[in-house]
Amino acid sequence: MTEPTEKPESQPEPAYSEFTETVKLTPEEETARKRRNLVIAFGLVAFCVLIAVTTMVRMSSNYSSGL
Repeated sequence: MTEPTEKPESQPEPAYSEFTETVKLTPEEETARKRRNLVIAFGLVAFCVLIAVTTMVRMSSNYSSGL
């Protein structure tokens, strides 16, 4: 078996991974990202409203039938 090697004391560990890359978006890409986020947010809100309306309709039908 080989012994584990220790890091030299002179090299501090970086705060980020060596595989981390930063990407600079163009203004067109930032606009597209904002538009995409708004569409996703609208879809999520619409889904929540659909679930709430469906639940209320089902509960009101059960209430009116006396169950």
